[in-house]
Amino acid sequence: MLIPTSRVHTLTPVTSWWSRLGLVLASAAWCASCGGDSAASCEDAACPAGWVCGAKGCEPLPPAPSTGDLGRFTSSALTSDGRLLVATYDETHGNLIVSAEQEDGRDALQPVDGWRVEGGSLIDTDSGRWTALAVDQQDNAHLAWFDVDGGQLRYARASRAAGWQDWSVEVVDGTGPEVRGTHASIAVAQGIVYLAYRDETARQLRYARRDADGTWTSRTIDGCAGEAACPEAGLEDYGEWARIAIIGQRPRIAFYDRLRGDLKMASRTEIGAWVTTTLDGRDLATDVDTGDVGRFISLALTPERHPALAYYDVSRGALRYLVPGSDPLVVDAGVRQDEARGAKRSDPVGEHAALRFDARGRAIVLYLDGGTPAVKMAVIAAGKVVATHSLDGLAPGAFFSFDAYGDGQLRGAYGAWIDGEAPRTRLVRFLIPIYTTR
Repeated sequence: MLIPTSRVHTLTPVTSWWSRLGLVLASAAWCASCGGDSAASCEDAACPAGWVCGAKGCEPLPPAPSTGDLGRFTSSALTSDGRLLVATYDETHGNLIVSAEQEDGRDALQPVDGWRVEGGSLIDTDSGRWTALAVDQQDNAHLAWFDVDGGQLRYARASRAAGWQDWSVEVVDGTGPEVRGTHASIAVAQGIVYLAYRDETARQLRYARRDADGTWTSRTIDGCAGEAACPEAGLEDYGEWARIAIIGQRPRIAFYDRLRGDLKMASRTEIGAWVTTTLDGRDLATDVDTGDVGRFISLALTPERHPALAYYDVSRGALRYLVPGSDPLVVDAGVRQDEARGAKRSDPVGEHAALRFDARGRAIVLYLDGGTPAVKMAVIAAGKVVATHSLDGLAPGAFFSFDAYGDGQLRGAYGAWIDGEAPRTRLVRFLIPIYTTR
């Protein structure tokens, strides 16, 4: 067995974004003792504590460059030249934070949402859960997330030319009494932005599209897939773990139907209609329930541009893998030898699954072994599980996100549990090899 060395480190902040926030506040208010036109002659000594003399008089010092517990709701993307962009949620302060890898290798952290300035005052909101990050062909970054306080799905874009520093925020959905935007997922193709997410008020799946001219359209996606007595009035509950991919400009959205415990997929046809099918959790021939499956979905496209999914089997505590049209594959059943008891035991494995394909066309899955606990990797090729390994170089955690990098490596980030203080997390980025057998 070949187990090369991993490279892992915790992200650290660069303070430039706090400085910009301080300047925004300073533009709205300054010390009257300096005088508007006499600002050039003011001195730091004339300003009150916590203020300094600036271009417009006494200006407030920018806030301290600090963040809290990062790592939850992490989403990452690689640029064409291999730079890692990471979006994550600051659990302590309720902020959306983005880390953009710079040319010198540093990770510049900045807040995208959670803070805003109104009338010269800094307003603190809880915004940044359910992050979804993607880059387009020009390496511009696109980001969607859930605003808790506003009950809204929000979107922002930042250009590579500006160093992914200036984000223009838009509200996509949830401007009425409905709470919309959890379980967000994003895809970008030919200048069009596609989003899948959940309407928490109606407990349904939603879909939104932003055309090249900036126009948004959105709609509800039907969760029924031919079951008897569907929909059931007042009982429908679907759209969690929504994941979207684009094939030939047509969206595919995988999601979990909580009412029935099924994994489903909604597909847009050539004529623009939406069709929903059940992928796992129900025997289509007999209409028999085969288990509660479909949480923690990860959706990726095979080299042949077919959808593939990794997901959690709640009934069996196992990780499953599926290419629609074929039978589900049990990747890891969680069975291990308990050395202390001298017997086999079954642990839940497969939560927080993250699926990608490498340069050789192999399916790579990172996931949580909830029993050990540990981060594990599975390699799947030609419809068979080649190997599963615990990644000893990574601390246990959740919210894995990565991309294949070069030939045989993975780059990404996740929330590593703080030792002895879980579920508190720290944001960790990694560069690890794909483990294979000899």
